[in-house]
Amino acid sequence: MPRLLLLLRHAKAVSDSPDGDFARVLSARGRRDAARLGAWLRSQKVIPDAALVSPSARARETAQILFQELPQAPRLRLEETLYNASAQTLQTAIAGANGECLILIAHNPGIGELANALGGAEAALILPEGFPTCALAIYESSTTFAGRFRLKACVTPTSLTAGENRSM
Repeated sequence: MPRLLLLLRHAKAVSDSPDGDFARVLSARGRRDAARLGAWLRSQKVIPDAALVSPSARARETAQILFQELPQAPRLRLEETLYNASAQTLQTAIAGANGECLILIAHNPGIGELANALGGAEAALILPEGFPTCALAIYESSTTFAGRFRLKACVTPTSLTAGENRSM
């Protein structure tokens, strides 16, 4: 059975926090975007059964809001190594993951670099401006999360608002 990998950059956060970068929470726009993306996933019947999430406040809040829109929340694992991780570190994390549909919520530049690496030239064409906040790339693999991937869809808050990429 094919497996789905969802790469999600956390939603838009406030610009600063007195407690530092790790403690930055989502802005009002970020909360709206995360809820909208969760509703889109539900409408597409793409329901993650496992989640690897950076422990930063903005990544955890993105996960919480997005998962509230789903019929069932995935098994959640907060991974210290995902905070500001490189694409290689993120790829290592997903390679050891279980499940049929895995969502990884992390940070740029690593998450955007991984999205482009897995999607190849096709990803670069779809997201030529990079990997904005709350951008989601969906990949399919016929084997494991350590195998080869095929890009199925890319969605951003802007594309949802514009009516693009509405279905997979």
